[in-house]
Amino acid sequence: AGYIRFYDDSDDTNVKVGPVNNGTTVLDVTGSIDADVLIESGNAVPNATDHLGFFGGTTSAQLLAEMTDETGTGLLVFGSQPTIATPTLNSATMTGLINIDGEVNITGEVDVTGNLDLIHTATANDDHSFEIDTDAAGFGDIKSIDINYTTGAIAAGEDEGIVLINIDETLATGGDVFAFEVLATDGEASIYGLKVGALIGPIHQDSGVFANPTTGTDNSTATSTAAMIDGATSTTTAIFENDNEYILIGSAAVFEEIEFILTTGSSGAGIAPTFGYSISGAHQFTTFSPVDGTNGFRNTGVIAWDASDLTSHVANDDTSTFDIKITRTRNSLSTTPVLGYAKVASTTEYIWDKDGDVNIKDLTAVGNVDFGGADLEIPQGQTPDTDGDIDADFTDGTLVLQHGSAHAELGASTDVVMGKLIHSFAATLGFPDSLQGEIDNWPLKAINSTEYPHGIVVTAIRLTTSASSTYAVNVENWDTPTTINPANPTIDAITTSANTEAVESTITYDTIPAGQIIMLDLPTTDI
Repeated sequence: AGYIRFYDDSDDTNVKVGPVNNGTTVLDVTGSIDADVLIESGNAVPNATDHLGFFGGTTSAQLLAEMTDETGTGLLVFGSQPTIATPTLNSATMTGLINIDGEVNITGEVDVTGNLDLIHTATANDDHSFEIDTDAAGFGDIKSIDINYTTGAIAAGEDEGIVLINIDETLATGGDVFAFEVLATDGEASIYGLKVGALIGPIHQDSGVFANPTTGTDNSTATSTAAMIDGATSTTTAIFENDNEYILIGSAAVFEEIEFILTTGSSGAGIAPTFGYSISGAHQFTTFSPVDGTNGFRNTGVIAWDASDLTSHVANDDTSTFDIKITRTRNSLSTTPVLGYAKVASTTEYIWDKDGDVNIKDLTAVGNVDFGGADLEIPQGQTPDTDGDIDADFTDGTLVLQHGSAHAELGASTDVVMGKLIHSFAATLGFPDSLQGEIDNWPLKAINSTEYPHGIVVTAIRLTTSASSTYAVNVENWDTPTTINPANPTIDAITTSANTEAVESTITYDTIPAGQIIMLDLPTTDI
């Protein structure tokens, strides 16, 4: 048995309350109790300045065991949107959506499992969404960005863009935008903007322009919505409003790109679209995987593929156009996309492939074009001024291909294959009998070195006389106006037909060097 003694501060008079039997007496107090130390079961009860003591601990480490998610795992759980001022996190694991407003200084590795979205709106010039400052410090094999990409079992009809840059220029009125710009100071290193290894084609260009499509349906097999394909953002269409809704975009000819100009983007992770292209029949589609620059219709962008990805792509019987079908598969979206308009582009592929072969449209060379000892082949049998031919336009009647010190790009063993380059010349002799009486040989053409630096090759000789008889006329090779070439004097002997044209295409000596003179040797018989 015991008692509790109270003191009156005014006169220090003892006030005794009791008895207290074995500590079981209940004492109700209205007001406050002022005590330096309260004892409970032999242990001091913490006062107002010792908050951690209430939880049986005096350090944060002791506190951790007290803060749980009621599973016994010792996790510290905050509310759904906690605010933590300047925390230091050591080996932290975070799951779910993490919003960071401000600067984050990280020393060490950051492992992200899932998506990492950086959303930034510039507020001044020379701003950055993502900046990396790397000092290689003289070491080798230093990467600022290292991407390890595994394709998995992709197949035909599936395109992958490892680094996708989608540019929305709908508000631009000028300027230049470089998807990749590489700048360097002077120095002794060899700097290249791009290097690719074995089995990799460096360039694949799809050239074309965007135009309004023929078909644009909103969850309809055939009825187009005009606002979807009018090329204007002043008229809009709400699309993909519910799960499994679809749109069709089609054109009278095949196409390889669609641009979607959105006035409102989808919320969250987007609509999770699937894609199909029309095959034979009514509303029949085969699935494929293009590169989606709209990010699941979260932003304005372009969806692109290669024509070779779409096997048996034909017009849809319902619309009579080559159609692409896009379907929403996301169950729930707080905001669904709103479309300003869609346009399509039929493209032509230009490729620099893995073997080094280049397919281009036009080439303008300011300097020399060096073929490195390979053949330059000009198509034969083409119609002039049409695609696929090479036309030569010149004013002096000649086209000269040279090699030597002044034109080293054509080596001595280089073949320049051009088919046959034909240049013709003719002469008419009036009253040949009178001429023959004065001199037997008359000059037809001087092969001067300025006009023909490598001489000529005679491919045919045509001769016509007005007489009704036949005559033999020699076409000869002379060194000077007075000296015939002793080694190869006769180019060819041609016999005229009676009053018709005689053609000789098998030439005895057809190669005439520069500096020679082609002469006609008239017969002694009167013509």
